[in-house]
Amino acid sequence: MQVVSSLLDLQANQLDDPLALDRFRNGQNWVWTMALIHEKIYQTENLSRIDMAEYIAELAVDIFESYAREANSVELKFDVADIAMELDLAVPCGLIFNDSFPMRSKHGLPAGRQGAVRIGLNHGEGDELVRGVEDDGIGMPADFNLSKSKSLCLHLVDFLVNQIEGRLEMRGDGGTTFVISFGGS
Repeated sequence: MQVVSSLLDLQANQLDDPLALDRFRNGQNWVWTMALIHEKIYQTENLSRIDMAEYIAELAVDIFESYAREANSVELKFDVADIAMELDLAVPCGLIFNDSFPMRSKHGLPAGRQGAVRIGLNHGEGDELVRGVEDDGIGMPADFNLSKSKSLCLHLVDFLVNQIEGRLEMRGDGGTTFVISFGGS
């Protein structure tokens, strides 16, 4: 998958249309998300569980860099508990993150605006895990409705949250926050 990602990177350099390039980069990040999961699996003794703190940090930096934002304009902050997650949850969680994180750096904190993106994964009540991504950017429009959104990324996030039998909560005052609660492993 690493080779496929590199080939896609070479192809992306040939695109001139910003919208096409953005969509292409998102697809490339899906490939990278799954490649990184496999890389992490092969680096561990337990081939069925992923160290999520390490995975999320590496994934966040790579996705962030793929959108070529100014390095000093957005600060990444992590609050990720020491959680080893089963592969069947880790893959959708990585893809959810892949689709929710770019919206922060492109829309919530558009070019030139400084701010922070906070990424969390912690234990909730009982065996529940709580996954959060929030920014201190411009926030969501007051009339925002996920079910009426035309964003493919948001629909994929909603689909993946349903796949892991989770709940998605979105808040848009003083930035944007996505909180996903789901069963632990």
